[in-house]
Order: sequence, then C-alpha cells, then structure tokens
Amino acid sequence: MQNEALLLKHLHKFYNKHDIPWINLIWNTHYNAGQILHALVEKGSFWWKDILRFSDHFRGIAAATAGNGSTILLWQDVCNGSYLKEELPRLFSFVRNDNISLQQFLHNPTPHDNFHVPLSMQALEELQVLQTTITQI
Repeated sequence: MQNEALLLKHLHKFYNKHDIPWINLIWNTHYNAGQILHALVEKGSFWWKDILRFSDHFRGIAAATAGNGSTILLWQDVCNGSYLKEELPRLFSFVRNDNISLQQFLHNPTPHDNFHVPLSMQALEELQVLQTTITQI
C-alpha cells in the first residue's frame, strides 16, 4: 500500500522544479526537450511510474500558476477554474497541437502557427477571449 499524500508531495516538488537531485535527474533525463510529463506516455523507473499515476489526481486538486508556462498544457490543464478547450470550443476545433504548453503557444508569433486558418468568426471572437485570458494569467 502506498501513501498517496507522499506521492502527491513528490509530484508537487516535481511540477514546481524544486532544486533536488532526483528532480533534476528526472527532468534532465526524460523531459529535457520541453515536454510536459502528463502529455507523454509513462517512462522511467517503476518508482517514478507509480508517482505518475497520481498526476491526474494531483492536477485536479492543485491550482496551477503559469510561471514560465513550461509545465502547463494550454488546452488540457485547468486555467481559472476551467479547461480552455471547454471554455473556447470553437477555437479549440482549429488548434494544430492540443498538447501545446503555454510557453510554446506564447513563443509562436502568429495565429497560424497555433491554429488552422482561416478561423471562423466565432473562433476569431474566442481567440480574442483567449488573448485576454492569457494576459491575466
């Protein structure tokens, strides 16, 4: 039997990139190309995979802060109490990569880097809402 609270504590340290040797090792070994752990297939030791199985639970109870946006999925993680893919469904239907991090999204200079264009009028309106939401994060 595992201590769920302890495993969630490990995830908290990992997502917040605490300066701890095992965290640095895992980030540098498995996620060094800017990948987000809950967007990938589980990899690593059996110990780490046990912790990863609590990722969905952790993300459901934790309030994410953007920081540099490298560990937050723009469309798949809770933002301001809801999922952006549900809040902006028309715009979401045009996305090129539904597993894009907030950081990657912001580094793409034009809308057609992130979306299939042309956008519908409703999607264009939702894009303006998204831009406002992102500035508030």
